[in-house]
Amino acid sequence: MNEGLRLKTSRFWPFILTNLPLVGWRWWIAKHLSRIQAVKKENIMNGQFNHGFTLIELLVTMAIAAILLAVAVPSFQTFFNRNRVAAVTNDYITAINYARSEAVKGGATTTICMSNSGIACTGNSGWSNGWIITGVVSGLIRVHGPINAGNVAMGGTKTSFSFSGQGALTTTTGGDTFNICTPSDLTLSNSITVDPSGHLRRVAKPGLTTCP
Repeated sequence: MNEGLRLKTSRFWPFILTNLPLVGWRWWIAKHLSRIQAVKKENIMNGQFNHGFTLIELLVTMAIAAILLAVAVPSFQTFFNRNRVAAVTNDYITAINYARSEAVKGGATTTICMSNSGIACTGNSGWSNGWIITGVVSGLIRVHGPINAGNVAMGGTKTSFSFSGQGALTTTTGGDTFNICTPSDLTLSNSITVDPSGHLRRVAKPGLTTCP
């Protein structure tokens, strides 16, 4: 091991030991590092120089790498899933607001519905497979393809809903709630509720027990 690598290594160990979350592992690693330093000091005093890694050094390094991976991987997975759920939620909120604004602007009914074809409403195909916005006057306005966000899913009880020229829902049965979630962590879920007046409300962590 050259002097530059030794210097980097000597600065690396204290950082790892300070930030390692498991106290037991800190003690184990510190103990073996002390033994390594003692052996090296004895070798230097005896005129013996080690220019490579010892078995203990290699095992300690592998143990640290395994611990860091065990701690970091779940955190990264949660980070990615949260961003995916947020992206789908924002896409659907944008679609609802756009459909409502088109209805008010044109003074005519505008519909947003499930569609796995990107051409027409396809009934019970599921919101995760895409949706379209259509107008009575303008026809097909906007298309959103299938959700391409890992294992994120989206569900709602209705297959479509429409806005009148005044911006309210045309149905008299009330609004609907759409849930966006990932089965691996339901605490990351979002829900979007559209009320009869056409306004929407977003709720984070709605307390889902299943994911559509």
